[in-house]
Amino acid sequence: MLGFVGIEENVLQNISISPNPVEDVFHIKNPELLNLSIYVYNNLGQLVFVDSGDRGRFTVDLSNQRSGMHLVRLVSKNGEITRKIIKQ
Repeated sequence: MLGFVGIEENVLQNISISPNPVEDVFHIKNPELLNLSIYVYNNLGQLVFVDSGDRGRFTVDLSNQRSGMHLVRLVSKNGEITRKIIKQ
C-alpha cells in the first residue's frame, strides 16, 4: 500500500504553476489530465478563485487581487498539494 501512496504523490508533483511571480494571469499545467479542484486563497485566507475539471491546462486570473502571497490548493482523488505564488 505505501508504494501506491508514493506513486499518487508523484503524479500530483507533475502539475506545474507558472509564471511565479505572477502579474495578472498564471497557468496550471496538468499533464496527467487528473480531475482537479483548484482553490486559490489570498493572504487573508479568503477564497478568491475556484475551478475544476480534467483539462490539461487551467488559467487563473488574479488581476482583481491585491499584491502579495496567494495559496493554490490542488485537490484530486490522488490527494492534494498546496503551492505558494506571489502576485506582483
